Amino acid sequence: MIDTAQGTQVTQGSPFQITATVTTAPAAGSSYLLREPEEWTWEDLRSYVMSEAERRFGTQFRDSVKEAATFKGHISRYGILASVIIAQAAFEVYDGVWANAPVTYTRFCKGSDAFFSDVILERVMG
Repeated sequence: MIDTAQGTQVTQGSPFQITATVTTAPAAGSSYLLREPEEWTWEDLRSYVMSEAERRFGTQFRDSVKEAATFKGHISRYGILASVIIAQAAFEVYDGVWANAPVTYTRFCKGSDAFFSDVILERVMG
């Protein structure tokens, strides 16, 4: 039996009762969709990437500290408009798959710039 409202799963059929609690959180709100890309914040970029990844690949493991550092760093290197263009292309043009792997927030790390962000930006901007 699963009580999804509480995230509790109870398995019966043995002399023992096993209870596990699973907690998941939705990616975030989508109020950024009402604003122009140049008005987005790092939180909006994170929400977009995480919700698109979740929609395509299921629940994502979250690390808010790493996510904040990753998206703030990306925006400091590319600016918000280019960061949004890269993210939108990654999901809308390449359907969330780059180099035969799902696009997650880790693609926006500095170490991925040369083979992810730089390449996408060049292709989109020509």
